[in-house]
Amino acid sequence: MTYFDEAAQEEVFQPADIVIMAAYSLHNTHLCLLSGIGQPYDPASGDGVTGRNYAYQMTGGTTTFFEDVEFNPFIGSGSTGYVIDDYAINQLDFAAEGFIGGGYIHASQHNGQPIRNLPLPAGVPAWGAGWKQGVKEWYGHAMGVGLHGSNMAYRDCYLDLDPTYTDRHGRPLLRMTFDWKDNDARLSQFMKSKIEPVVKALRPTSFTSSYKDMGCGTRHRWWPSFYRGAMPMRASRGGMASVIEDSLQYMTDADATAMAVYLRHVATDADALDTPTLARTNSTDTETAAMLLAASPDMDLGARLYLDNCNACQFNTGTGADGVFPELVGNSNVLAEEPGGFLQVILNGAAMPSTATRPARLRMPPFRDRLSDNEVATLATFVRQSWGNNASPVAANAVSEVRAVSPELQVPEARFLTGY
Repeated sequence: MTYFDEAAQEEVFQPADIVIMAAYSLHNTHLCLLSGIGQPYDPASGDGVTGRNYAYQMTGGTTTFFEDVEFNPFIGSGSTGYVIDDYAINQLDFAAEGFIGGGYIHASQHNGQPIRNLPLPAGVPAWGAGWKQGVKEWYGHAMGVGLHGSNMAYRDCYLDLDPTYTDRHGRPLLRMTFDWKDNDARLSQFMKSKIEPVVKALRPTSFTSSYKDMGCGTRHRWWPSFYRGAMPMRASRGGMASVIEDSLQYMTDADATAMAVYLRHVATDADALDTPTLARTNSTDTETAAMLLAASPDMDLGARLYLDNCNACQFNTGTGADGVFPELVGNSNVLAEEPGGFLQVILNGAAMPSTATRPARLRMPPFRDRLSDNEVATLATFVRQSWGNNASPVAANAVSEVRAVSPELQVPEARFLTGY
């Protein structure tokens, strides 16, 4: 083994039969990459091991504030903490909850530094005289209840050597490519739904919460639509599909990211780009899914129409095949105040663009010849009022008006199937 002795400022060769790498995992990976140990991971081909599948941890928490309780945080007795382990990985039904993973809930006092650790209630100024007064009133009166959860490994999260930046010895720095996924957000929101009731039972003066939510990744939820016209909540069709086929799909990653950042910057409500119109109800609203799964002969007409015509692609959860068909839960087209766009899709069908990354032109068939105006209205109303959706019902005459002015979609052949 060869290493550099910082004190002596010289390179040293140390004969050894076994070398134990006992540094932090990031440093160990960096050493392996610099030393040529193992094949570096290539995210494009999937080959290689070193640096592959970097995963972190999912954290979050709720901070409570008690006017009449002094916690003496400077004692820092972390060993006296308490943990609720009821939601660990081996305790959860992943299919029922809508995510893979788990975590534990913990509360302990382990950091009382008066400058570094100053949680303050909502509404206290972040600086100035108001901040100083808040520190005086609330130091030692806060207690945290936190989440420590799992984070899955993904093909696009990895470690490699930076092609540009080096340390003072000329060695490439370690580069981390990582982003949060919707699975992480679902886990975080699930744990929030378990932690906050515990906090409320403590009856604090107030509390604040911080958890990952849908769209928490830096590559926004709608970013993939530039390339393939589909994403978890929406799908491109009509004129936008042509724009993607003829233009946007050819952009570089840098161009697509720049456009995403710009659109977010100019948006009136930037968060609306990243999150559903309606807060998702992954694990709390299961009645519709259970009713569809039971398929009782006496279920309402709307549910029967959904099972017969929609369930194969959108499933009994309304979420659809991940990354293939848009979710119906919280979908802005489904929940629009004027349902004409949604009715057009049901009546005339829709086709996603054919791109190099997703060549098949996935198509929803038209139902204008299969369903009457009343049946389309009943089906649309069912979707708009199920899985936590809460939009107004659709009348049959609204369907009739859309049917009269919108022709059936004519879908061209897919462009990129040659060679597949």
